[in-house]
Amino acid sequence: MRGDGTRIVFQYAIFTFYFMEEAVWQLMIESFPYEERRSRDDQQKVMNHPDYRFQVLRNVSEEILGFISYWLFPRFLFVEHFAIASLFRNKGLGAQLFKEHCLAQYTGKQIVLEVERPDSELAQRRIGFYERLGFKMNPFTYMQPSYHTEGEEVPLLLMSYPTALDYKSFREVRARLYKDVYGVMGVKCENTNVK
Repeated sequence: MRGDGTRIVFQYAIFTFYFMEEAVWQLMIESFPYEERRSRDDQQKVMNHPDYRFQVLRNVSEEILGFISYWLFPRFLFVEHFAIASLFRNKGLGAQLFKEHCLAQYTGKQIVLEVERPDSELAQRRIGFYERLGFKMNPFTYMQPSYHTEGEEVPLLLMSYPTALDYKSFREVRARLYKDVYGVMGVKCENTNVK
């Protein structure tokens, strides 16, 4: 919203990518720490997975506004990465794109995503962004497996839309993510409430 109460509307186009363009890769690096993204080679390998979508959002001038990557599973959609280019942040574009592309397009499907724990102001702002879109925080301990063989697990939280997950659903979602997204078999988390 502008100060005069009018809404800024962005026109954009969505392109599905099967290769990692350099400018998009740079946005990935700027937006996600090493622990929360694949190597470029591994990212390129996953681009052709039948359940995976990587979509780049461009404006009418062909500038990259951002990107979204997600996994479309039978019972839910997992948003793995969502980023807006720094030039276009804090203008309402992220909410507009997420509402129009994910929430409207996949009505009736549970949508799940990972967020960092609210230990920093930035993490709290990200959680608030998703809460304003209607996402619910799930109270179960969740560890993101490492994207890298030498890496460590990352303590994150799962948020879901339109409702919170019950423990049975959480376990099913976690098992699917560990197996298909991270390639890990076995469960390492317990039913522990996050404080």
